[in-house]
Amino acid sequence: MTNGMTLLVPFEDQSENFTCGFEAGMIWAEMEQNLPNIQRTVKATNMAVLKKMAAGRGYAIQFSDCMIEGSLSEWVFMRASIGGGGGGLAANDAAAQQVAA
Repeated sequence: MTNGMTLLVPFEDQSENFTCGFEAGMIWAEMEQNLPNIQRTVKATNMAVLKKMAAGRGYAIQFSDCMIEGSLSEWVFMRASIGGGGGGLAANDAAAQQVAA
């Protein structure tokens, strides 16, 4: 891969939907374990879903520029921490945006 990122396990389906879903699933599993802080580089296209997940699980979430050369629009750094509000799994988009702010 480019931009300093490499695949540990290449999947046959490398579509955007599959990779974003896989990434979100890994983060959801960490949230289900109630880990107090979750930090990782994520696909920028996954931000909306990650905001909803954070709101649903009661995490505050922040995104910042990723420091990988040449990746300004493709990757972002995510920080999620317990105690950001949320409101349960029925949280709506407005609540997710407030948590992310």
